[in-house]
Amino acid sequence: MDEKYDFEESFQTKVLALYIKDANFAHIVDGLLKPEYFTTDAQAYICSLALNHYKEYGQPPSLQALVNTIKQHKKARKLDSETAKDVYDLVVKIYTTVSISDAKYVSDQVSEFAKRSSMKNATLKSAELLANGGDLTKLQGLWADALNVGTIDDVASFEYGASVSERVLRRKEPKRGIPTGYALLDNCLYHHGWGIGELSCIMGPAKSGKSMALSEFALNASKAGYNVLYVTLEVSAQITQDRMDANIAGIEINDLPGCGPRVVQAVEEYSQNSGKLIIYEYPSGTFSVSDFNRLINRLRAKSHKFDLIVVDYADIMRSDVKREVQRQELRDIYLGLRAIAQTEHCGVLTATQTNREGMKKQTSDMTHMSEDISKVWTVDLLISINRSENERRNNTLRLHFIASRNSESGFSLVCKSDMSKMKFITEVCEKI
Repeated sequence: MDEKYDFEESFQTKVLALYIKDANFAHIVDGLLKPEYFTTDAQAYICSLALNHYKEYGQPPSLQALVNTIKQHKKARKLDSETAKDVYDLVVKIYTTVSISDAKYVSDQVSEFAKRSSMKNATLKSAELLANGGDLTKLQGLWADALNVGTIDDVASFEYGASVSERVLRRKEPKRGIPTGYALLDNCLYHHGWGIGELSCIMGPAKSGKSMALSEFALNASKAGYNVLYVTLEVSAQITQDRMDANIAGIEINDLPGCGPRVVQAVEEYSQNSGKLIIYEYPSGTFSVSDFNRLINRLRAKSHKFDLIVVDYADIMRSDVKREVQRQELRDIYLGLRAIAQTEHCGVLTATQTNREGMKKQTSDMTHMSEDISKVWTVDLLISINRSENERRNNTLRLHFIASRNSESGFSLVCKSDMSKMKFITEVCEKI
């Protein structure tokens, strides 16, 4: 059971005032406020309104939004007259007399209280779990969640002049990207593989092999000893694994039912020195960036740390915040995935659709990205899949480097493929 704030009432009102009137403060303490922490009904009610508004619109409510919602609740009898008067008085106070100074000090106090409350709850729940012979994995997850409570701080800072020697030494070290499985492709990438802390994206028309490419790159990374988390929102986990079996065994996917022993042997040989490859399936449009973070934290509590995260695919994820137009939601999703790459210190690989105009072109470029071209500015690397009818008949395709934040773009790699065996690439032939 959550405890009440031990702050005096005026300080609690200051917390509310900062949350409502200072968008940066609201971002910093996101997830740390709860209505039940506040000691008065009016404070708890306003906190609830503000949190719901932030979750829905990604920003604190305006004065007009607060007043309109209060009126609607009063009219619908969700708010009694006596509490409504206290609420109105508190809103007036917040907007007329409460200072929003000392935001850093207030956020530190809010964070400290939230951490303390979370630790107390974890202690009580742990004791209950242990007493009832509960699963130790749940216990680990419980404490991992409690320890993760806190304000959103800067990831890192560097003094440019003072860190030059460190940069010189770093550049002498071998580049450490996550290998794609193809030397010529790796050599075209700045990090000699998928970049750590970066979001890479493969663009292609429907049925062009995007999902096949993602599963193959996931397999290749795992085969090289890297740990991979694969989240599929389009193709079922069962079909994804069937495709991987066909790829690893070199068997046409339609022949899998009659080749059980061969598949088992191939997968066992693959698994001997490979990293972990964990697959999760979620229905399209149900999985958000915050869900992703919760999944990662849950798996971290089980001692899983991933080098590459693959999501098939970002465009059919759910936005955490409902926006007026879809392109704004897509921007939030892509920014969120890139943030995961940075905070988890891993590579993130996804895919996106080519628009109708791009499907008609010999080579698709950034203007042919579906829905929202701002995705181009968010990703660190964008590669398109291109294949004419003649190339399709000859089992070849071209990977066109549309945009790269750190290296050359505007060229293509000619590749051979064998789609019947779920091999997106069998050979990278030449750069053109």
